Amino acid sequence: GLPVVVIELKAPGSAQASVAAAFNQLQTYKQDIAQLFHTNALLIASDGLTARVGSISADFERFMPWRTTDGTAIAPKGAPELATLIEGVLAPRRLLDLVRDFTVFGQTPSGLVKILAGYHQFHAVKKAVEQTLRAMPPARIAQEDPAEYGLPSARTQRAGDRRVGVIWHTQGSGKSLLMAFYAGLLVKHPALENPTIVVITDRNDLDDQLFATFSMCRDLIRQTPIQAESREDLQKVLSRASGGVIFTTLQKFGELEGPLTLRRNVVVIADEAHRSQYGFKAKVDAQTGDVSYGFAKYLRDALPNASFIGFTGTPIEADDVNTPAVFGHYIDVYDISRAVEDGATVPIYYESRLARIELPEEEKPKDDKAEGAKTEAKAPVAAVNGARTMRYTILKDGTLTVDGQAWAFTVIPDRVPEIAFDGIPKKTVASALEISFIAKDDYGLQDAHAEIVPVEEAKDARPLYPLPEYRLDLPRRAARDANG
Repeated sequence: GLPVVVIELKAPGSAQASVAAAFNQLQTYKQDIAQLFHTNALLIASDGLTARVGSISADFERFMPWRTTDGTAIAPKGAPELATLIEGVLAPRRLLDLVRDFTVFGQTPSGLVKILAGYHQFHAVKKAVEQTLRAMPPARIAQEDPAEYGLPSARTQRAGDRRVGVIWHTQGSGKSLLMAFYAGLLVKHPALENPTIVVITDRNDLDDQLFATFSMCRDLIRQTPIQAESREDLQKVLSRASGGVIFTTLQKFGELEGPLTLRRNVVVIADEAHRSQYGFKAKVDAQTGDVSYGFAKYLRDALPNASFIGFTGTPIEADDVNTPAVFGHYIDVYDISRAVEDGATVPIYYESRLARIELPEEEKPKDDKAEGAKTEAKAPVAAVNGARTMRYTILKDGTLTVDGQAWAFTVIPDRVPEIAFDGIPKKTVASALEISFIAKDDYGLQDAHAEIVPVEEAKDARPLYPLPEYRLDLPRRAARDANG
């Protein structure tokens, strides 16, 4: 038979055994016995416990785990991987699907590369196609009000509701290729009868990026995609009898005299589905009285029998903007924690900083007792260098108030602690916070400096929100008053 898969296994008991060593051995085979790889579909490297799968052109970082056999049960991190990979990838039906529907080629600066779908993409596409068939209206259907949406799960939604669902895959996990794999399966499915696929974005640069990905995959989708250049061009390309992969921005849909097409085998793929995809209810301009709707209504008015699927890395579930309410419930979820475990994306670390801001005089608050103006940060200030005892308040807008007198201040960057205004929790407080501030009262100083030091003398850091008590050490002349 044809050598479709090449597997390199290292003995688990050997001290030199590792997945990296197995990968390097495969590279040696590619040089020494090149004819073995003429019909290669994929490579597998394993040390008996850890296992990775990749294409013939992939580097080691692109060799990924395969953590499920059926797309439902995900093997926990640290569990033996080889058995799951063999069953999940090499079952004849799945292997043939991978070769036929989930492999693409792309041109890079280093040459032609072969791209293999990951397990999260493979199973998400399978689930999405299943839900597309459920959501597609039957041959004869009465139109429904697009504002009437509930929140059932994708598998329990009623047939023909035109809401395919939401695929929630984190940023950097390959959503663009996932959409291309999905489109490739749709155009070949006999039940869809040569569908028209409309890919919607809300920015021109995203439209260009996705169009480039689909153009690279034109063999997979069996046609060259089309990019609508204007609203008139969009109306023209949507008037076709069947077929087509059409790219456009959401803004090209507006108030129309009538639908652009009444066909039911139209599937709309919405990228970044958490943005701009709302607005079923009318809004009235208080000044002009004009009535307007959001893009969601205009889009469904133009394509009344189309089915809609949303792709996003950050879905929203609020009262007025709710991604599952618009597109249907979740089809598949691949969050950032699993993507980091798989090596599909790198961990994200957040480091909070206070911005250095100075407000113009007319922008500064006149009354620090206004509703919501200040935090709970009120503390006594000890007498320093013979100065009187005062109180200070830190306002949200970055103003330091001493005994009711406002002082603008900015934090010196290299002394920034983890601080919290407006209830945003941060990590810990530094031992001291050095600030510079300009006098606004009768003290008559410019560019005075001081340190805000925690009252407690303990060296260990403590959470800063709610703010602890501090002692404000002011220079002698900055702290003096009329009484000296």
